[in-house]
Amino acid sequence: MENGGKVALLFLSLAGLAVGGWALVKIARAAPPAEEEPPEGEEAVITATLRSGYVYWAALADWQRVYTRYPNEWPLDEDVTFVWTIENTGNVGAYFQVYISAPGRWLYLAPGVEVQVFEEVHTPAVPLTPGYSYYNINILAKRLDGERLGAVWTSEEIEATYS
Repeated sequence: MENGGKVALLFLSLAGLAVGGWALVKIARAAPPAEEEPPEGEEAVITATLRSGYVYWAALADWQRVYTRYPNEWPLDEDVTFVWTIENTGNVGAYFQVYISAPGRWLYLAPGVEVQVFEEVHTPAVPLTPGYSYYNINILAKRLDGERLGAVWTSEEIEATYS
């Protein structure tokens, strides 16, 4: 890939899953170019988009889609694993974080590169409101020089009902 954004394939163990399986994950190499310029005559655009989100917990036979417009049903007091697929839709490379609960590590993405990010969360034993909670999925960005840009993509409120 251009500008040092080579993609490596890694097998990551999904700890705590009853399946005990392995997932094939693409991650962008963390060695960005020293300086990156936008195409000639254009301003630098740093943005990203969520392509998909899935959730898994021990009682599931397979991954379940995370809906951003419809209610999701998740278990109470359970370890769950989310996988988010994001893409750098800007015209220069930048660092990105994606999360529903707590920010993880920053990942460098060249323009047009997608990455899958795993996030492990423990669902509440008792929701703040009886039977449901609301969440947002956030994608944060920062420039190569470290300047934080804040949220470049945020979902609408996601409703999660608990059973």
